[in-house]
Amino acid sequence: MSQSPYSNQPLPSPGWYVDPMSAQQQRYWDGQSWTAHVRPTDPTQQVAAPTQQSPTNQAAQTGWQPRDDYGYQPGATAVNRLGGKMTPDGVPLAGWWRRGGALIIDALLIMAVTSLFALPFWPDLQMGMQMWLGEAMRAAEAGGPMPDYTDPRFGIMGPYWAIFAINRALDFFYATGLQMSRGGTLGMLALGLRVVPVDHGRAHHGLPMTTAILRNLGYFVLGLIGFVAALNFLVAAVSAKRQTLHDMVGRTQVVRIR
Repeated sequence: MSQSPYSNQPLPSPGWYVDPMSAQQQRYWDGQSWTAHVRPTDPTQQVAAPTQQSPTNQAAQTGWQPRDDYGYQPGATAVNRLGGKMTPDGVPLAGWWRRGGALIIDALLIMAVTSLFALPFWPDLQMGMQMWLGEAMRAAEAGGPMPDYTDPRFGIMGPYWAIFAINRALDFFYATGLQMSRGGTLGMLALGLRVVPVDHGRAHHGLPMTTAILRNLGYFVLGLIGFVAALNFLVAAVSAKRQTLHDMVGRTQVVRIR
């Protein structure tokens, strides 16, 4: 039997087994995933030799069950019967809207925590904004040029950059830590999503440290450029493996486990 590099559970040996989609035929298991090759079941022979363990029967001993609600096809990304894409080991990829929902949940959580950590900086920021707004209104009434809010006399940029740094640091450590320990952020966990190494959908219990760091560093850097930040998530809607740009940096995918 082969051994999955991301799991302690052994995979069945290559061979013909009862098709989880239909008991009337057999489907070939290549040692890693189901293929498109099928043949009629021969009622006069055992499906598997006594030394082999079929993928379906393996569930009783390991807890792993081939997902019989999807059609198995070979290739880098299989496709289920509803047209949704899957990893080669049979786990559906997350849709764009569900990923967006998880992102909104995470953003609200990070915003709330940032507000608490940034309490010392809010008074200075508020005072600077009031000063700038007052001068901007006077300039508008006089028909003069608008004041530059980055002018040091308003004192806006110091607290702004402090709050920005707090927000980005919290976001990075929040995402990296949870993706390493739980396989996803709280938003992802709530919506049944997990981040996995590319093409390994069943390895959804936590990313390796290097992978998580690269993925979230990519997200941080791309987020610094406005149009690239928007493009980053749009790419996931059209890419073959539904990867964002920071998924490509970290060699990850987001899958749906429920």
